[in-house]
Amino acid sequence: MVDPGSQPANQTPQGNAATGALVLISMPFTFTQDELLNTDGFIRAAKARGFELTLEDLQALHNNRLLLPLYRVSDTPVIGRRIDVVPDGNVNDRRQAQAAAAAGRLRDPADEGYSAAWPYNSPEDEQPGWWNGFLYSSWQLNDLHLVVRDLAWVRSGFLNPTDRHGVVTQRHRRVLALAALAPRYLPGILGRLSVPPGMDSDRLERFRIDSDVLELLDAVGFKPAQLQAEAENLLLHARGRDPLSKWLPLVRHANYSAWSKLSGEALHCLWLRIGAEVLLRAHEDLAADAQLEPLPDLSGAQWLTPLHDRLSRTGPHATPLEQELGSFGL
Repeated sequence: MVDPGSQPANQTPQGNAATGALVLISMPFTFTQDELLNTDGFIRAAKARGFELTLEDLQALHNNRLLLPLYRVSDTPVIGRRIDVVPDGNVNDRRQAQAAAAAGRLRDPADEGYSAAWPYNSPEDEQPGWWNGFLYSSWQLNDLHLVVRDLAWVRSGFLNPTDRHGVVTQRHRRVLALAALAPRYLPGILGRLSVPPGMDSDRLERFRIDSDVLELLDAVGFKPAQLQAEAENLLLHARGRDPLSKWLPLVRHANYSAWSKLSGEALHCLWLRIGAEVLLRAHEDLAADAQLEPLPDLSGAQWLTPLHDRLSRTGPHATPLEQELGSFGL
């Protein structure tokens, strides 16, 4: 598939409002703080987390609907599929996706089956510059420990992929919610704000302050009442896998430059915790506006809960750095 290049944005025809993942591409700052990844980028990012994937694996995951790409860039423009986009700070695969959306060439794989006409590997007769057109959200990496297991069971004949439909659908909704919320919350968690060339940083800061959390979640079909449960699910998976779980009291006091030095299972579990923190901060903001019940008060709790594993440095789940250094003999 040839790089579509930069194209002007087009208005979405009235009555053809985008839904699902296509809503994200019409939002002004999505995929600026997190990432859109082509298949090669997704495979490299997965390897950094300790997962060895091939293009054949991604194709099998797609074909069995265990892990769908967030987008498919088609060669065929359709006027009725054009989506109005805000070309602010367009770089790399975000630029690819926005150009395709503006031209009516962006598709949501959740709305279509897999076709053999969409190969993951380059056909022998294709010209240089071909690419398969599939794009993933970096948040989909958080599900790899589950989807890799599911694919192994399918290949062994122990699992019918249709039995996982409800679970996979909920995972996908969580990915959409994280992508929608990332511009608002991710910079505060990582301690860094990404401002791509050409982006209006003042508009980004206003968006982070003024964006309506309920509207963001509603746009991607995620129920606010699910924020806490989905966050706790991520924290439980991290607790069960993290080789640094005993070091979490110190890890939460580190910054992104230190976190980025992690690899393998430790890096994977860190991003599970980061995803949980995005969801929990959204819950807290909604609770402050009386849209949700506050999170449970952990002060004086007699048992360990998933919320004790939050990455946040504040709250009764965390202790001051000086105290933790002393407990570690540092």
